[in-house]
Order: sequence, then structure tokens, then C-alpha cells
Amino acid sequence: MARVTKEEKPVVQEGLTGIKEESEKGELFFKIVLMLMAIAFLGVVTYFVVDAIIGDKTPVIKSRYDENNYVLVSDVEKVNNHENFENITSEAFKDALDEYQYVYVLLFNENNIKDHSEGTQDRQEQALNIVDSLMKKKIEKTLTVADLDEDEEYVYYLLDDNTALFFLDVSNQANEGWSDLIDTSSGQASSRNFPALLEIHNGEDLNWFGPWKAADKNPSAITKLNEILEDLEN
Repeated sequence: MARVTKEEKPVVQEGLTGIKEESEKGELFFKIVLMLMAIAFLGVVTYFVVDAIIGDKTPVIKSRYDENNYVLVSDVEKVNNHENFENITSEAFKDALDEYQYVYVLLFNENNIKDHSEGTQDRQEQALNIVDSLMKKKIEKTLTVADLDEDEEYVYYLLDDNTALFFLDVSNQANEGWSDLIDTSSGQASSRNFPALLEIHNGEDLNWFGPWKAADKNPSAITKLNEILEDLEN
């Protein structure tokens, strides 16, 4: 008698199929996480780029005149107090006080300069227009300063062989208290305001000129600057 062979049923490997499905789900989850991280990173980079471009709207103030012709309140205070010039930190200012008969310091607000092509100009604009004409005549001076390691050179500018003009920006935070410098006693400046001009004659005699003329006071800074310009042109 022939043997009856039973038909074998295929074995379904359920365990392996489950592992494969779990692996595919894990890969999908990992891809989603990477995509979210990439989107987040891109967002952070975009934020900082945009912030760098438009975030800081603080205007950058460019100095109107040459950098080494600017002085600080601390140095002008030393002159007001008739201290030894060796205590002055500005090498250019120190040199000018030692070497030249007339040294001037103009106090003005670098952060409040207007440009009126028409109409009446304010006192600061009038003063600066005269100073612009004065600085067109400037003479370069190279100053060599001895240092422990090696000598350093500074360049600043004179108006002529006898006169130097420096500037004090009252909008500079380092110049807080600038108005206390201005002498408003009899025969001096009309007001503790800008534009104000300090004249230092032979390193000792001080005269302050205020924004306008007042009784028992010096002429205005504008008048004095015009006198200096006229002297240079003659």
C-alpha cells in the first residue's frame, strides 16, 4: 500500500516580521527627529543673522575731525586746575601746551549736528562752519613719544606754527560733567553750554567763550573763532 504523504504547511515567521516593522518605525522616528532638529537649528541661525542685520539700530557716530585732536574732560580739568602737564594723558594735547603759544579747545555735541542747507543755523552749526574753514588750513605734526619698549609716533594737526585747536565731544560718555569745566565768572563765558571755547595762552592764562555774548562776559565762541580765522588769513 502506498504511503500517504501529508502536505506540509508553510511556516510563517511572525517574529522576524515584527522586528522588521519595529525597525522601520524606529528609522522613521529617527528621521523625523533629525528633521525637527535641522529646522530648529535653521531657525536659530536665521534669527541671529536677521538680528545682526537689523537688530542694532544705534547710529555709529563718525568723528567730524581728526581723532588725535580730541581730548577728554579729565585732561581739560588738569589745565583748569593748573596741574603739571605731565599728568595729561593725551600726548598731542600735552605737546601742544608745551610747545605753542595758543591752544584752543572747542566743546560741541557730535551727536547733535544738524545740516541745514537753508534757513537759520543754530550757534553750534555756525561755530562748526568756521572750524571747518580753520581745519582746511591744518598743518600735520608727527609727534614721537618715548616708550619703554620702542618709540611711538602720533599725528595731530595745528592751525599754524603758533596755534593748535582741539575738540571735546560733550556727547561722549567719558566726558560726563563737561559743563563744570566752563568758567562763567565775570569776564568769562556767558553760559555753561555748548558751543564753548577755551583759550589757553602760554599754557597758563585761560579764557572761556560761551554760546553768546552777555554783559561783563567774553565775546561768543563764534566771534572768537572768526577772529582766529581772520588772523590766519592775514
